[in-house]
Amino acid sequence: MKVEEPYPLPEEFFFFFKFLKQEKKIILRSKTEIRVVALKEIISLHTGGHHTMVYIKDKPEFTCCRTLDSFEADLSEYDFCRVHDNCIVNLHQVERCTAADNIIIMKDNSIVNASRRGFSEFVARIEEIF
Repeated sequence: MKVEEPYPLPEEFFFFFKFLKQEKKIILRSKTEIRVVALKEIISLHTGGHHTMVYIKDKPEFTCCRTLDSFEADLSEYDFCRVHDNCIVNLHQVERCTAADNIIIMKDNSIVNASRRGFSEFVARIEEIF
């Protein structure tokens, strides 16, 4: 007895699943090195003038030759939030926060001080996502 597939799946369906499985990554460049890092592994980014220190899960910090503004433009659609003039955090790497003093504690136990405006935006984004 021949069993037919009740609903043949279009080719676009398989392409869509393949796209979903791909991990979002970013290229980080320093003067001497190029790294490809999964976005979910980035904990936070902190500015140091014209350089940005990227804190990556279970790896040493990486200093990039890019401004925080350029990272903000690239990462805002991927659940990253600018919480201060000098810091962007990955919302999926947040452990907890305290509203009394605008402090965000990340999953690696690092502490990020947010500005009042940045903390308000952070709370709104967290509530929107989760």
